[in-house]
Amino acid sequence: MLDTCTSSNGTMESANATHQTEIGLPGRINPFNGEEVARMVGGILGRKHFEDSLGGCIFTFRTRVEMLARALSAATGWTYTLADAMLMGRRTAAIFRAFNLRCGIGTDVEYPSARYGSGPWTGPRRTTTSWTSGAHGRRLVRDGRLRPQDRTSPRRETLKKLGLDWLAKDLWRK
Repeated sequence: MLDTCTSSNGTMESANATHQTEIGLPGRINPFNGEEVARMVGGILGRKHFEDSLGGCIFTFRTRVEMLARALSAATGWTYTLADAMLMGRRTAAIFRAFNLRCGIGTDVEYPSARYGSGPWTGPRRTTTSWTSGAHGRRLVRDGRLRPQDRTSPRRETLKKLGLDWLAKDLWRK
C-alpha cells in the first residue's frame, strides 16, 4: 500500500519484496511497523524497473535480480551484475520522480485515501489503524523517510551517484 501511494508510476514501483536479502535487506519485517516498511520499500526501489525493462511480468519474475542480470548477460553478451541492475532501476525511478515533479505531482498527493489507509474492520488487528493513514503517513512522506532519495526532489548527491548530473541541472535550473 505504501509503495502504491508514493510511487512515481501510478502503481507498484518497488513491488513486493522477493529475495530482498540479496541486496542487504532483512528477510522479514513487521508489516505494522511504519519505519521498517518504509526502509523495505526504499531499499527494493529499482528492482521492478529492471524487471520491467526486460519485458517480463512481475508474476513470473519471482527470482533473484542477480539471476535476471545473468540471463541478460547470457542473451546479450554484456556483463551485467546485480549492482548494474539495481543502479539501472534506481536511475529510472529518479527520472520518473523528476518527470512527476515537473508535471506538478508532488508530496501533497502522496498518501492513501482515508478508506485505503484505514485499519482492518475485522480480525486480530481490527482495533488498530493503519500506520499509513492520517497524519503519520503524510508525515513520513513529507519528511522524506520513505525512500533513499528526497521525496520533494531527488538530491543532487543522489543524482550524481546515479550518473544523472544532467537531471539535477534540469530540476533546479542551475
